Amino acid sequence: MKRFMYSICLLAIILIVGVACSDNSASNDENDVGNAGVSSENDERTLTLSLPAGNLLMEWVADEFMNEHPDVTVQIDEYDGDSYTQNIVRLLNSEDDRPDVAWYWTTGFYEDVVSSGALVPLDDLFESEGWYDALHQSTVESVTSPDGHKYAVPIESISSPILYYNKAAFREAGVEVPTTYDELFEIGPELREAGYIPWTSGLSDASQATQLFDINLRRHVSEEHYQQFMNHETLDFTHEDTVEMFNTIRRMADELMDPGAAGVGEAEARQIFAQGRAAMYSDGSWQAGPNALGGELPEDFELGVALYPEFRSDVDSTAGFYDRTGIMIVEGTGNEELAKEFVSFTLSYDVQSRIGETTSAFPIRADIAVEELEDLYPEIVIEMYELMQGAGTHGLYNSTWYGEYRSNATQLIQGLVIGSLTPEEMGEEFTNMVEEVVEFRE
Repeated sequence: MKRFMYSICLLAIILIVGVACSDNSASNDENDVGNAGVSSENDERTLTLSLPAGNLLMEWVADEFMNEHPDVTVQIDEYDGDSYTQNIVRLLNSEDDRPDVAWYWTTGFYEDVVSSGALVPLDDLFESEGWYDALHQSTVESVTSPDGHKYAVPIESISSPILYYNKAAFREAGVEVPTTYDELFEIGPELREAGYIPWTSGLSDASQATQLFDINLRRHVSEEHYQQFMNHETLDFTHEDTVEMFNTIRRMADELMDPGAAGVGEAEARQIFAQGRAAMYSDGSWQAGPNALGGELPEDFELGVALYPEFRSDVDSTAGFYDRTGIMIVEGTGNEELAKEFVSFTLSYDVQSRIGETTSAFPIRADIAVEELEDLYPEIVIEMYELMQGAGTHGLYNSTWYGEYRSNATQLIQGLVIGSLTPEEMGEEFTNMVEEVVEFRE
């Protein structure tokens, strides 16, 4: 009887425990069903991206990334352009404000950022994403720091400068697009006779003034000499070839430009050309976009584009290639892996082939066929892209320098244009200037 009662009690305990466990399991199942498809706060991810205000391309990339990653919010922190430029080192080393990803120029103060230890090396992404094959070799070299690592990757490219011209003005003057500098100077009088300023650009702005210097440097010196300048192996501009370059710029001022050309700003030069007062206009390929020249020309304006002509027969008339706007990942935020996803996405073939949806800049990837771009860009931009692809490219001397170079170089170039410096004096002054910039930075 005792054994029977013991068995009954034991069975009751087992039944009670089983029911309790069953209720608890059901409760857990209900919770699982109720949370199905709903991300917890821990599943949501936020990526911060810093950039100067008005960067439509990166805003578009951020939206595209969030569309593909619904669990990610890309928070864009915008800054005033000048403030961003001058304070980038402090920002990327800040404990409170530093972003996960930063857009910045890979020139100017970029090496200061690298030296500060603020950036994550991207060598693994260059390897895993195939960027060594997809990018121009010069592009890879442009972001390779002295320590051999790559701390940024460019995201777009432009050609600089392009020689825009008014086809109707050329027809009226009875001239053709020049293929040599001799021909360039020969068409000046004919264009003036037809009532046009032969050539204009925004020389009061550093970007346009240094473009004029850059394109002439590449045309006037040998390939070997140019590489010495690009690598800063030489800082001497008193060589006979560079003095000849300064003489060419003086001739351009005298024979192709209007008086006061050194004081003309970017917007004014664009307006002079758009109004049909100038036959040629010199600036970067971005000016063809709808937010610049492309949106200001009358509908019946016949716009032509060309590369600058040849000066010496042993130097090809290649296109100036600027690829110094890039993105970089900030060290120590704890969000480095998500940042790598974002950077890889930005450089993906799919995104690069579609950046024409929001910018007139070209994809940085060199493996994208022109046919994939034709529906996204104006015809004139495609024409420039084909010019650049066909002629080949060269890097710009200006892009190899620190931030202090541009303002100093601009003042000297303007002095040469207005005639306050002779070509020989310019050679000496420019040499002194770059040596002082190097000394200051050291």
